Amino acid sequence: MGDREQPGDSGSSNTSGSNTSGSVTSLDDARRRRRPALGWLAAAAVVGLVAGSVLTGVVVNSGETSPSVIASASLEPVDASAYQGSATIEQVGEDAVLRVSVPELPAVDDGYYEVWMATSDAATMVAIGTLNPGRDGEFVLPAGMSVADFPLVDVSVEHFDGDAGHSAESVVRGLLPA
Repeated sequence: MGDREQPGDSGSSNTSGSNTSGSVTSLDDARRRRRPALGWLAAAAVVGLVAGSVLTGVVVNSGETSPSVIASASLEPVDASAYQGSATIEQVGEDAVLRVSVPELPAVDDGYYEVWMATSDAATMVAIGTLNPGRDGEFVLPAGMSVADFPLVDVSVEHFDGDAGHSAESVVRGLLPA
């Protein structure tokens, strides 16, 4: 028998008998094209959230006032001391903060420096904290402590002797105006 073509067989591989040609797009390809767009949108949303949080923090914190000075005094040498310094009390938010600076203080061999607030006659004293040589001190005062009641700032040498009271070895002292 000879080589005859069958009807609908024109030597092509089209077995459907249809003469239309079309393209088929895979759903996977469409999804892959959409994913980068979703990634960029998600990244933009995260950046927007972070920027909004930072801006909110700046706006909220800008409502806070800067510290205001309540009182300040020079700290003068006591007895044979040759040291001088300064003391300032500032209102910082809800807190009264005492800042003490005595820049030339040397190290103490068998002790440390203690900062005190006292009545003007030094009859009643409250220990506020330790002051390290070569550093300024910053101390939040106890709630309710009044500068009018405790206007005297004193820095003393204290010894590691277990006695929590004032040693009577003051190096500088100053009276804050009430």
